[in-house]
Amino acid sequence: MGSRVGRALARLEAIHPAWIGLAIGLVAVAFRIAVGVGHAGDTFGHVIKGVPVSDARRWAVMAEDFARGQRWDPTWDMWWDGVRPLYWMFLGSLFALTGPSVVAAWAANVAFGAIAAVLMFEIVRRLANAWLGAIAGLALALDFENARYALSVTTEPLGNVLALVALYFLVLGTSARRSAASFAGGIALGLCNLARPLSLAAAATVPFAMALVLRRKPDATAWRRVIGVTAWFIAGVTAAIAPWMLRQRVVHEVWTISVNSAEMAYAAATRRYGRWTPEVGALGDRFPTIRERVEFYDREAMRSLARDPGFAVARTARDLLRVADRTKPPRWPLVAACAVWLAL
Repeated sequence: MGSRVGRALARLEAIHPAWIGLAIGLVAVAFRIAVGVGHAGDTFGHVIKGVPVSDARRWAVMAEDFARGQRWDPTWDMWWDGVRPLYWMFLGSLFALTGPSVVAAWAANVAFGAIAAVLMFEIVRRLANAWLGAIAGLALALDFENARYALSVTTEPLGNVLALVALYFLVLGTSARRSAASFAGGIALGLCNLARPLSLAAAATVPFAMALVLRRKPDATAWRRVIGVTAWFIAGVTAAIAPWMLRQRVVHEVWTISVNSAEMAYAAATRRYGRWTPEVGALGDRFPTIRERVEFYDREAMRSLARDPGFAVARTARDLLRVADRTKPPRWPLVAACAVWLAL
């Protein structure tokens, strides 16, 4: 049995990676189309599994206005003017070509899902081998939650693919000593946070990620490479987000990628809520400006941290575990694959 598995893996390693990547991409597209057809009744129309997603309507109307070059919808007069901009900019550019269409947004999300699966294969292939990369890519290609997000006008598919682009360029820049690749990875991570501002802290883990890569090819210049790649990567992140941050400061007098980050931090750190709810958002409606809204939530979040630091730490740890559990691809197929790899 072991020899058969070994021969099968050897044959897989002999296949050109482009063919494996193409197959994974086609599987991802086919699966997302199947989910779209099978769940059209309960996921189209800006809802996911029958639950309305109010954010999707906001993204759609902002994108439509961006495509027209006019701010007609009242959403712009709310705090949404200071929310991460990349998704509605991308979607508005698409709508300028296709016209406002949920189907066009879904098609773009399907493409993002396929690209993400192929990138996952390529990243893991470079870190380990082709068969482990194929498992990782297929796990992402066939992940239902990821495919379900593609059915709505939502930021997750774009954010996911940009995060994987950042990781791919980081691996490439580390293993091949390419400063331009490291800089491009930072640009991608910055853009990812302009779509989904949830992974900016990942820049701090760059040295640890590089250690995994350099462990396979150790040399005397490893530390210099760590410093160089980290510097180029952070420079890329800064170059991507700095224009938007400056715009936020000039227009709204705040230093934040997305103005709703403050209220989410407050909600998470407060025992009364412990999570995001519309009730939390309503607290900020008493303030006429975005700056006052952000300052209120920042102040209340700091008070909550001072009063109940234990809850905040426990809540943060729980959220980190939940994020890890939902990170694509699902962790259990990868754990099993790594165990088999070590056993062989």
